[in-house]
Amino acid sequence: MTDAQVAAYLAEPHLCRIGTIAPGGRIHLVAMNYGFLGDTPTFWSYRRAQKVRNLERDPTVGMIVDSGVR
Repeated sequence: MTDAQVAAYLAEPHLCRIGTIAPGGRIHLVAMNYGFLGDTPTFWSYRRAQKVRNLERDPTVGMIVDSGVR
């Protein structure tokens, strides 16, 4: 995909999956909505959510966006 195609795709409503590192090195994976702050993909959550607690311990995060269509 070109940069323009990626930008157009991400501008459409899709869910993303956020992966953080849980205690003991396990992956904590959750589906979320996302938006943008400028050009930066952004998600929001409650302060006490497990993903937030994981990010406080280790700022490593992965995000994948797909349409869910084969």
